[in-house]
Amino acid sequence: GARRYVAPSPPEHSYWHQVDLHVRDWMDWDTGLFRYVNEMPRGSLQKFEVQPHHEKNAISEDPKGSDRLAAFGRPVPFNYGCLPQ
Repeated sequence: GARRYVAPSPPEHSYWHQVDLHVRDWMDWDTGLFRYVNEMPRGSLQKFEVQPHHEKNAISEDPKGSDRLAAFGRPVPFNYGCLPQ
């Protein structure tokens, strides 16, 4: 069956506002790579979301979204997330 995941503990920093979008190397040069926050791991039947209205934009499970995925019956075939702002 699909793996069950637990949302991470509330972070010290906001996943949305305090994670740099651009990846920099050891000399602080832009590498051309981007970071993203993974909200739904590939192979899961659960939907997690960054919550803009929660303190530090914690990630929590969206029960209605998880119910819809479970009713669909097939795990998500890709990683899904958002780009930090």
